[in-house]
Amino acid sequence: HQHGDAVLVHFTERTRQVLRRADRLGRYGGEEFLVLLPGADAAAAEGVAQRIHATLASGHPLDCQVSIGLTSWSGPQETLDAMLSRADAALYRAKADGRDRAYHAGTLTITWSGRPRSGQMRTSRPELSTSRHAADGTR
Repeated sequence: HQHGDAVLVHFTERTRQVLRRADRLGRYGGEEFLVLLPGADAAAAEGVAQRIHATLASGHPLDCQVSIGLTSWSGPQETLDAMLSRADAALYRAKADGRDRAYHAGTLTITWSGRPRSGQMRTSRPELSTSRHAADGTR
């Protein structure tokens, strides 16, 4: 338990270092976290996902693999529950497909193991980006 708590603290500290002042990081449950990225589009959210991964792959003993589900805000009719549902589905797809990767809901796969990016269609959310992260254990 103490090691797991230390990994979560390390994850939080490292992730905060790559976020902007306006971004919000919070624990969503267990080992899952939520990041809100106001004003970020899909490309900016993907960049944040890559920076989170990079900061957690630096060789520190508490570094961990990270799976990320990204989604985009589709406009004023959008509900938080709908966004969370899409981000959650993308997160679990990333976990099911081997972990240590990010998926943008229904669109793009970002992997960090040197494999090429694969994509079909992309969605963008100009007002707000959100991502669900799961720390998948230590390296």
